[in-house]
Amino acid sequence: MVSFNETGRDDTIAIAMYGKLTKDDYDVALPIFKELIRRYEKIRVLFLLEGYDSMTLGAFAKEVKFDLSHRDSFVKIAFVGDKEKLSTAEKVAKAYFTAEVKLFGPEERQLAQQWVEG
Repeated sequence: MVSFNETGRDDTIAIAMYGKLTKDDYDVALPIFKELIRRYEKIRVLFLLEGYDSMTLGAFAKEVKFDLSHRDSFVKIAFVGDKEKLSTAEKVAKAYFTAEVKLFGPEERQLAQQWVEG
């Protein structure tokens, strides 16, 4: 499941992801990302992943397809969640995207939002 939270910048999106993500979750989320990228060209993303577990193969396919066509569409990407569990995601994002990428623990959510909006 995905939900979106308010941020202090129009070019910034905060998305909370819970449980096991499916293709349907990406069908909801990706149009919102695409519209922000269309509007601002480069965006900032705060991923709130405290309740994230995994994703289905269909969700993974959508993720990869989107990422391949939007490698340069991000200014900053912040991951908030279990640092040990998300360290691989951080390394992959740093290697692939041109954006600044940073990992924050669950207790650092406010700091993560300040960083991604700064």
